[in-house]
Amino acid sequence: MALSLDEVNVAATTTASPAPHAPACVPPEMPLAMPAQALRRYERGKRVRASIWNRLARLTTFAGAWTVTGFGTYEMYLVVQLGGVTPLEWMMVVMFAITFGWIALSATACVAIEDSTTGVTSAEAAGCTVLVVENHVRVDPGPRRIFRETLVGLTLQDLCVLVN
Repeated sequence: MALSLDEVNVAATTTASPAPHAPACVPPEMPLAMPAQALRRYERGKRVRASIWNRLARLTTFAGAWTVTGFGTYEMYLVVQLGGVTPLEWMMVVMFAITFGWIALSATACVAIEDSTTGVTSAEAAGCTVLVVENHVRVDPGPRRIFRETLVGLTLQDLCVLVN
């Protein structure tokens, strides 16, 4: 089906109104107020300090990601250094480090939901905090294991508390 550009109504295509045939899973638009801010001055009293637990969680997440990334990058370097490292191989190691770091940060900041000893063990080995919902198999307590009897009533705020 061809459409002439002379027939296109530009005003109709640039409005922010939702499509009439939008699926039910798409939330309605909720524009927010954007008041002007004075970015030239800094008001120290309005700054909110993170708690010691938030700082510790951030330190654990980033230190874990840096450690895993450093180890992975070193291993990749050992793979390519056998015949001498060419500039192209250095570029590959750098790109690997960036990508691996991104994945490592995601893995160290995630929460896994498991109900078996095997799943809990593998999630912990990957660096995840584990939300354990015991089923028929008993799972022993551990340092990164949080237990719940059921997932009924679990909210996003509950998960955020687990991560922080």
